[in-house]
Amino acid sequence: MQKYFLLLLKSFYIIMALRQFASKCGSPVWSYLTTFKAGQTSIITNSTSRILNSTNPIKEVKITSGILNKLNASNIHSSPGFIDFVANNLNKRLYTPTNTINSIKVYNDININPILIEDRINRVEILDPQTVVKKEAIRMINIRRKKMKKHKLIKLRKKMKFVFAKIRMRKELRIEQAFRTELLTKVEAADKFDAAEYVRNILDTIRYQPRQRTVEEEVERRRQLKKVNKYQTTFVKPRFDY
Repeated sequence: MQKYFLLLLKSFYIIMALRQFASKCGSPVWSYLTTFKAGQTSIITNSTSRILNSTNPIKEVKITSGILNKLNASNIHSSPGFIDFVANNLNKRLYTPTNTINSIKVYNDININPILIEDRINRVEILDPQTVVKKEAIRMINIRRKKMKKHKLIKLRKKMKFVFAKIRMRKELRIEQAFRTELLTKVEAADKFDAAEYVRNILDTIRYQPRQRTVEEEVERRRQLKKVNKYQTTFVKPRFDY
């Protein structure tokens, strides 16, 4: 910001100096166009001013300037509030604008807030969180929901009364049929039961009850089982040519 301010200030001073210099000169540039059209050439130096012509003899022509003759200055230039930048800055050197940034202390007013200029493309806009809608009378809403559920159930039972009765009757019928089938099976088994044969089997079991084996007999029996299993087992050798 300071860099642009300095460049603008310097360019303003240069333009004002050039404007004052041009206004101090006597006649404007276009006043000499008649001499150029007539085939004359004007040579203007710091000390003398001459007009040369190839056909006419050389004549001295004095060109009055505002810098040399202050009496020809306009009323604006002769005003007491006018500042002549050229006359006051003749001994000073004008510097062209450069890229260097000079530090200038700028005192701002208390009521002036500096405007922040920055790139807003990559800025993320921070939004306020959404307001949560507060539920009012939650207990009343729950009570109403329960009542509506009960009311809908009553309406459904009235509407589907006979349908539910038919479903209930079919379910009871299936249970009754299963019970009767089981009962008939037991009746058939009871009809086939022979008491004499049942008593005979019980007596045979008591009479020919097997004797309990001793420890040596149990060990021998297990050894014989291992021997039989050993000879009946075939050992498969692993193959490594896969």
